[in-house]
Parts: sequence; C-alpha cells; structure tokens
Amino acid sequence: MDKYDVLVVGAGPGGSLLSYYLGTAGLNVLLIDKQVLPRYKACGGGITRRAAALIPFDMGSVIEDYSYRVSVSWQGEFLYSHISSNPIISMVMREKFDYFLTSQAISAGVRVLDGTNVIGVARGKTGVIVSTSGGDFNAGLVVGADGVNSRVARALGLHIGSRHNIALAAEVYPEDVDEVSRYKHEVSFDLNAIPEGYGWVFPKKDHLSVGVFSSIRMAKHIRKYFDEYLRMKKIRDGYQVERTKIRLIPIRPNMDNILGNMNGCVVGDAAGFADPITGEGIYYALREAQIGSAMIVEHGPSGLPRYSELIKSEFMKEIRAAEKIAMFYRFPGATKFIVRRIPEYADYHLKIFCGEQSYYDLHRQVLSIKSIEQILKKLIRRSFATL
Repeated sequence: MDKYDVLVVGAGPGGSLLSYYLGTAGLNVLLIDKQVLPRYKACGGGITRRAAALIPFDMGSVIEDYSYRVSVSWQGEFLYSHISSNPIISMVMREKFDYFLTSQAISAGVRVLDGTNVIGVARGKTGVIVSTSGGDFNAGLVVGADGVNSRVARALGLHIGSRHNIALAAEVYPEDVDEVSRYKHEVSFDLNAIPEGYGWVFPKKDHLSVGVFSSIRMAKHIRKYFDEYLRMKKIRDGYQVERTKIRLIPIRPNMDNILGNMNGCVVGDAAGFADPITGEGIYYALREAQIGSAMIVEHGPSGLPRYSELIKSEFMKEIRAAEKIAMFYRFPGATKFIVRRIPEYADYHLKIFCGEQSYYDLHRQVLSIKSIEQILKKLIRRSFATL
C-alpha cells in the first residue's frame, strides 16, 4: 500500500493550493479528484482582488478578462457604477483556473490521481487508510476538499453544519462574438433579478458567464427566474446557452463546527464558508489552504485542531456580519433605496472585494443608529438640493 504524508481529496482551488504549499515544503503528497482533469465547474468565475492577492504566482495565462468597472442595476434600472484603475475582479474559466493551480502543485512534486473515486476513509493504527477506485492508500492525514456534504469530513468524524443558498450558472455564447465586447472589462450585478438574490453577467474571452444566486427557498423556481433574467438582459435570442448547472453554496457555518482533528481537516466548500451576499467562496478556500498548510508543515497532525480554531476566529465574525447585511435581500425596496441614494455604501462593499475593508465594519456602519441618522441627514440635504 502506497504511503503519503498527506492525501488531499479534491483538486479545486483549496485542495490544489494546499497541495502546492505542502509539496514545496518537501512533504510527500497525493492529490485525488473524482473527475478527469481539467473539469468544468459551475461558477461565475470571478476572482476578486482580495482572492487574487492570495495566489503566490502569476495567473495571467488563465485570465479571460479583467474587470475594472462594476455596475449595479435593479431589474434593468441602473443604480450604481464604479471604475478602478486596477482590476476589481479577474475573470477565469474554472476548469482552466483550477487546473492551473493543480499544475503548480505537480511542479512542486505532488502526485495527482484524477478520475478516481474515494470509496471509504478509515482511521488506522499508523494514520488514515483511503480506499479508492484506484487502490488503497495510507496517509499520515487526509484533507477533504471535496465540496459541500464532504465525505471526508463525515469519515473523519468532523462536525460541519451550515445553511445553504443556491446558484444557477451557465455559459452563454452569442452567434456574433462581437456581442461579447459590449460587456468587456465590466461586471454586472442585477439586484432582485431573483427574489432574495441577484443576477450576474461576467465577460469571458468569447462568451458570457451568466447566473442567478438566491436563498435555498428559491430552488424550485430558480430556472424560471434564470430564463426571465436572460430575457431582461436581452441575451436570449441569438445566444446558445450551455452547461446550465445548479449548485449549493454554504453561507452560514455553525459556531460549533469542528474543521480539523488529528486525522485531517477540510478546506473550501467542505469547510462551509462562502460569502453570504455574493456566494463567492474562492477567497475562503485559498485562505484556508494557506492556514491549513502552515499548520501541517509546522505541527503535523497535532496542528489541525488549532487550524479549526484559527479559521473560525478569522472568518466567523465576518460571515455573521455579512449574513446580517444579506438580510436586505428580503427587503428589496430598502436595498434599492440605499444603493441609489447612498452610493458610499456600495463603494465600501467594493473595498471588501479588494481586501481593503471588512464586512464587520460595514455592518456597524449600515445598521448603527448613528449611521441611520447620517443617512437621513444626507437624504434631507439632497432633497433640498433638488428643490
């Protein structure tokens, strides 16, 4: 039976980057994925500036488009825009981006075994035994980067509870490729394109990634709202809609979650963290890979219970604050009012994308009594200015 220091299940951003760091530290690592790589992943494919800052190598070869402008609309009615001199979001196709990270892990000495299903994970006397469709492997510890409802997490006895939202994403190809040019260098968010959520249009080299994101309560109706969103954006006739996929987004991890023990840990969607407002999870996956790999290299298996506490300490306050702000999705009129009349708050949200501010501080500003007083004063001043 082949033996490894670490066996990583799942070659997404978290699993691949963690494998890369472990490989560069000289550990013997096996990275397994159930699909043949590269594989398509349903995702908008937007890498925020704060997420891009966590990637330790140039990823220019896989960038489809750089978005310098963010625009926000309300069911087609323009509300807000912002232009930056530096990319706010970098556009990728996930099969290329993920495999780029996997390739970096390979260059660091990591062995990759794709097209291989994990059948079982059992704790043994000298580590963990992982049974797969490609044979059995023994590892000092196992990392689950195998998505929502992680099999590895369950096998290791980790406690991962989370509420979920839902997203539907598709790749939309126009008959006339020049049509894509009108979306270049810009990301579009349409609030209330679906109840309790938003729609997005992200430009790629030769097509658009389009989708909707909402609460799990919209699951039964999400395809209907997606079709309505395409019609609203006038990108239905003359466009080929492909790879329409629905996926669960973990947005509210439980406070008592246990993300690591002496036998392994979880990263990415398996850990239950994603932005409750946007559904973006790549930033969290990359940061978890940084922290998890550092704890493994420095402390071995004994560092993984500490990993769990570090992740919750860094993310939980932010996630809770973002979740409270996300409640505005349930009050669409209030959201429209704030974005249109107080653009400073939208500016602040963009600073979060760029890693310059936090949801915790934004939450305190938006929902504090002092903030409400300031909003009223601004509205009064602007009302009088229009008289």
